[in-house]
Amino acid sequence: MEYHFIDDGAFDRALAAGDFFEWQPIHGHRYGSSRSRFAAALDGGRLGITSLDILGGLAVKAALGDRTTTVFVRPSSLAVLRQRLLARGDTDGEDLERRLQRAEMELAQAARCDFILINDDLEAALDQLARIVAPYLGSCEAAEKRAGAPKLEAPGPQEHGAGQVPT
Repeated sequence: MEYHFIDDGAFDRALAAGDFFEWQPIHGHRYGSSRSRFAAALDGGRLGITSLDILGGLAVKAALGDRTTTVFVRPSSLAVLRQRLLARGDTDGEDLERRLQRAEMELAQAARCDFILINDDLEAALDQLARIVAPYLGSCEAAEKRAGAPKLEAPGPQEHGAGQVPT
């Protein structure tokens, strides 16, 4: 699912109308997931992939249960996260500390997700994510053909349990 940016007034109206499936204030901004976009993806038999903060992801999981799979993507340590944030060059001291505090809160909730993926190496993380998603791709094949979408490719299905990333 893609990001759509709206101004504060439009956000307030959408919030009052119940248009968000979930929403969260994060780093001084508000982010929400469109109820209609979620419904369109799920009702159409499509595989929807979105990026949410931990609270948003858990809210979606609580509402949709087995219709969702949550993957928590984390750095190997807070020190590594600090280095990555500083390397971006757009984070000052106060914002950096706020982001690190938020990261601590999110890391404390990570075990509530179905999978935890440690993003130390981008290629390895992408491979692990493909293995997590692979079992769901077959269930979307018929919908993809109907929609004329290109077939997604990933490694074959792997057996895995909650909280583990298949290797």
